[in-house]
Amino acid sequence: ASVEYLEAAPPANTTAPVRGALASSGGDAPQATIHWGTTDGGTNAAAWQNAAPQGWQADAFSETLSGLTPGTTYYYRSSATNGAGTAWAAATGSFTTPPISAPVLANEDVDGVTDRTANLRVDVTGTGGSPTTVTFYWGASDAGTEAGAWEHVAPAGSQDGAVSRFLGGLSAA
Repeated sequence: ASVEYLEAAPPANTTAPVRGALASSGGDAPQATIHWGTTDGGTNAAAWQNAAPQGWQADAFSETLSGLTPGTTYYYRSSATNGAGTAWAAATGSFTTPPISAPVLANEDVDGVTDRTANLRVDVTGTGGSPTTVTFYWGASDAGTEAGAWEHVAPAGSQDGAVSRFLGGLSAA
């Protein structure tokens, strides 16, 4: 059997699709495996940190690797084993997962304002590649980015997109 190296598709923060292909079976159907990890194990299966068996293959195969660490370089290489032995792709592939960045928020206009209520709104336009927990802070004076200095706190949970929090029981200033 012989195996071809195929370039990985662009990775996400914690997942990456990797591929391989069987170039020839050698006359005996092989079982393919995608080996991967943070170090290049070359053509030594025991030197790889992980292996994703692909079963009997006759053509291209792929695996979406998950549980990856953002901002980390990973290596992968495919092998195929049949009655004649094990063949490896000619090259080891690599990719780097994007790092996590701070979320991007856009404050929206407050609506539903009465002397006792208000509806706070924000739009999470970018999660930075990780679940984003939204918390609303408010008070009689602006405490800036000092979370502990605000008079009131209202967690909205892990969300993205448009987020709002209805406030009731407010007192008129």
